[in-house]
Amino acid sequence: MRRLAVLAVAAVLVGAGGCFGPAVPPIAGFTACLNGWQGLLEMQFNSTSSTIGNHWITLYSWDFGDGETADDYGGWVSHIYAEEGTYTVRLTVTDDRGLTASTEQSLEIAYPAVIGDDVVASGAPSRAVGEVDNRSGFFLLSVTIKVKFYDADGVRIGEGTTNVTEIDAGERVRFTVEGPSYPDVVASVRASVTAYVTECSGTYPVPVGGKP
Repeated sequence: MRRLAVLAVAAVLVGAGGCFGPAVPPIAGFTACLNGWQGLLEMQFNSTSSTIGNHWITLYSWDFGDGETADDYGGWVSHIYAEEGTYTVRLTVTDDRGLTASTEQSLEIAYPAVIGDDVVASGAPSRAVGEVDNRSGFFLLSVTIKVKFYDADGVRIGEGTTNVTEIDAGERVRFTVEGPSYPDVVASVRASVTAYVTECSGTYPVPVGGKP
């Protein structure tokens, strides 16, 4: 009976720690990328966490650094920030053994595509001409720009959109948006970015180690 008891204790120790050693915790990691389909400060977070063989991550707990948190079970989550700034994002993962691990990153959250101040209306028919600046470190697949045209009384008399594609980090690209048919009534224009697509937008995490 004593031998059976010893074997039972040994089995528990091996299951918990493996070869009587300390239990190996999971490894936490994640990537972050801007996801601007709605033109917002939306960040996409993908877990790259892993754990030992024959085990898997069961819970991903996110702290976005702005007072908001979220739990998910797939390792992919998105979050919209209210304003630009530097935020410390923390991920804590838990595997099926109940073991946890955490990691954090300090991220600069800012709009990647910015319209220059020199947007002007000219020509017949009228058109707005300006520049969009990719001030981020991301490659932008496309940027959607909307221009509104106003008369001398500040009344909007027309609008138009255009897409600028494949903008490298730090690159400035000129754009043109067609306006009303009567250019003499256009007194001012206002341009804004309504959407942007980064290189990582729409991607989903690939499980790393353990059970998908």
